[in-house]
Amino acid sequence: MEYSDALTQTATNFGLINQSYPTDSSNAASLTQWQRFASVLANLTKTAPANVQYKLLFLGRHGKSSLKSHRVELNTCLKFPFV
Repeated sequence: MEYSDALTQTATNFGLINQSYPTDSSNAASLTQWQRFASVLANLTKTAPANVQYKLLFLGRHGKSSLKSHRVELNTCLKFPFV
């Protein structure tokens, strides 16, 4: 499998699952999944105690590291069943 194939979940909505949320309003159908999720985060922040913070992190990985390349080469040469 190529790395470009392995990260296809980022091609659509950065992997955000299409679902309904408790904060969905009557106009939810006209909003994107991310807009609806932003409403959830805004509601959590608004109703959170003063010492609680909610943060959304976008983490992704791209490319093939040199270590991974060397392991693939070694496994191809030696026919190890793992990568």
